[in-house]
Amino acid sequence: MLDPTRQAQFEHILGLTSSMLEKAQAHEWAAVMDMEVERQGRLVDFFATAVTHAEAADVATAIRQMQEINRQIMEQGGHLQQQIAGELRGLATGRKATQAYNLNR
Repeated sequence: MLDPTRQAQFEHILGLTSSMLEKAQAHEWAAVMDMEVERQGRLVDFFATAVTHAEAADVATAIRQMQEINRQIMEQGGHLQQQIAGELRGLATGRKATQAYNLNR
């Protein structure tokens, strides 16, 4: 079991992680990146003190929660990447059509 201070630290980290998912779902990727920087700093601070045997189970559970949310964030990023790739293919096709038209005028 985490002491109250460390519990609050990790709850804040989990809150940041959840907020990152919300921002990813809203396609606010700059905010996601800013929050990731903050989260990394808070994780470094948290793990600067070794996890005790008594804390290990709680920390492991929290890490699994973070991993699941991270997976969802990456999924959102993958969807956006596919969307952008499709748009770029459309632009390339349009550019080729314009070039072909201009060559055959």
